Amino acid sequence: MAQRSHVAHLLHLTFHELIESILLLATEPCWLVMTINENRQPRKIGFIGLGDMGKPMATNLLKAGNHLLVYDLKPERISALVSEGANGASSITEVVKGSDVVITMVRTPEDVEVAVLGKEGVADRGREGILVIDFTTVGPQVSLRIADRLQKKGIQYIEAAVSGVPIRAQAGELTIALSGDEKLIQENMDIFQAVGKQIFLVGPYGNAKKIKIANNTLTAINQMAIYEVSTMLRKAGVDIEMFSKILRECSGYSKAAERLSIVKSREFDRTGGTGRLSLLHKDLGLSLELGDGVEAAMPFAALAHQLSQISRAAGISEEGSTSLVKIFEKLSHLEDNTGT
Repeated sequence: MAQRSHVAHLLHLTFHELIESILLLATEPCWLVMTINENRQPRKIGFIGLGDMGKPMATNLLKAGNHLLVYDLKPERISALVSEGANGASSITEVVKGSDVVITMVRTPEDVEVAVLGKEGVADRGREGILVIDFTTVGPQVSLRIADRLQKKGIQYIEAAVSGVPIRAQAGELTIALSGDEKLIQENMDIFQAVGKQIFLVGPYGNAKKIKIANNTLTAINQMAIYEVSTMLRKAGVDIEMFSKILRECSGYSKAAERLSIVKSREFDRTGGTGRLSLLHKDLGLSLELGDGVEAAMPFAALAHQLSQISRAAGISEEGSTSLVKIFEKLSHLEDNTGT
């Protein structure tokens, strides 16, 4: 049977996951997509951008049996995927010419515009009917510009956004929001199921990027609040491990509180595995841009953006977001950095 029903798939979930999924399915305009296409033939997929998130996503697409043609500005990243069975490309144009689907997962809005709208990009070199999926975190206006240009060329487009750190990307457990034509999305669901665990359709172009920006804004603010409070408590002589256990049962708990263990262990992520501070800074900038465009007050996002700027000045912007705690320690003149 080509597709399993939603009910059959739900039978494989834990009780907690079942309840969560039912609630999500009942929430409009977002709904969880659970259709599984088991008979899909291998795809000719081009993947541009093999960084912290792109590399594990590309690996999972390869494991799913797809033919993968990959490109990155750093040749060593291409070589790593080639060693896993992918084919390497020497240019964006080569990827476009050799693929039925082109996926972009690059660092900045400028990078994705080069890959898709640039002189050697998909819009210029792609044939009619090719599909572009952009996972890059960009502002909605960039995505709308891409959609408009591609549609004029007869090129299909799905706007995508993912939530999850590189570790979740490796496990294929990303949360994915998708904007665009629902029929087109369903036809290509195998691609998203290869890299994600929960997949949501969120309406017209722009929405997926807006939701991604909002999520990243909350993630940054929550983390900073956790590190601010933990620094205060350590200076006040409170054991952080004890506070962490109590917090789990209190109203102030959030997923960011899981990072409290770092305060004591000092096992900071220096490779960006928890999300690089430079990207956090970029995303907060996108948040302020989005807020300004709709005249929304964004005082917490503005402060978080300034605090992330301090990480750049401190020379730790390419470290993971757990290193934010060092900023608060410095600002609070906390000399004993071993945790309490």
